Formats: sequence, structure tokens, C-alpha cells
Amino acid sequence: MQNAQDQAKAAGLAIAGARAPYESVPRFWSDQYDVKLQIVGLAGQYDRQAVRGSVDDGRFSVFYFRQGRLVAVDSVNRPGEQMAARRLIAAGISPAPEQAADASFDLKSLVTAGDKAGAWRADL
Repeated sequence: MQNAQDQAKAAGLAIAGARAPYESVPRFWSDQYDVKLQIVGLAGQYDRQAVRGSVDDGRFSVFYFRQGRLVAVDSVNRPGEQMAARRLIAAGISPAPEQAADASFDLKSLVTAGDKAGAWRADL
């Protein structure tokens, strides 16, 4: 649904004469009974990953990195981390893999720092 909304916005801008490239971070979600799966980015070619949370408890996120850059996050029942990951990836901001794996590290602090620096696109 989000892709359809993003595409409609891009098409409307193009019709109105505003030429801007379509830029959207790929994402997917699915609710299966008591499991909420959310994916942002493309993890196809990563060279490092970090797990945050508890796989055994069914509440975790896997952060995928390529050459030190965050490229994707898969989350199971961790929607707050997924929202932060979407904003981080869109802005090109990466936590260190050790920070991503540390549940006590506040990912939102990186998001807030990016906001204060004016790094966010207005359409996020």
C-alpha cells in the first residue's frame, strides 16, 4: 500500500511539472497470527549482520551491513526498531554493527541527530 501511495505522489508531481526522481526505500510487512514481520531495504548483498533482541522469544531484528553501511533490517515483533531503521536507511545514516546489536543503544538518538542536522527528506 505504501508503494502505491508513494508512486501516486510521484505521478502527481510529474503531472504538475515538478520533475523529481522517485526515491523510496523498499519495504514490506506481513502480519501472521501473533507475528509481525517487517522488512526495510535490500539485504541481498551484505557482508555483516547484527541481531538485536531475542530470537528465542520471537522479538528480534536483524541488521544487515555492506561495507559498514546499513542496507536492510528484518524485524519480527519490533516495530519501533523498524521505524527507526527506515528513517536511518533513507537518510544514509548507519549505526555501528555493535550499536545495532546492543538493545540498550537508542537507535532513535541517531534519528534525532539526523533530524537536527536537517538530513531528513520532507516526505518521510
